[in-house]
Amino acid sequence: MRKNQETLKNKMENVAIAARLFFLQKEKDWKECLKNNKGAIYIGPTVMIIVYLVIGALILAALYWLFKDTIIPMIQSKIMEMFNPPARP
Repeated sequence: MRKNQETLKNKMENVAIAARLFFLQKEKDWKECLKNNKGAIYIGPTVMIIVYLVIGALILAALYWLFKDTIIPMIQSKIMEMFNPPARP
């Protein structure tokens, strides 16, 4: 029983050490990544693409609203006037 407890304790210590080493390496990687400016050239174009997408979506929404509420009803009424002439007395 005592041997099993010591074995379990050793395994848990090894896991704790491995986890600590893993997180130290990740911390080092993150610090290196934050120091590195190589990805900075992609930020400007990415922001511009997002701005273009938002502006395009706003334009499409405005056109949809304009056609739905203004142009389509006006065209529909003009067509009805053309094909339904006034009644003759």
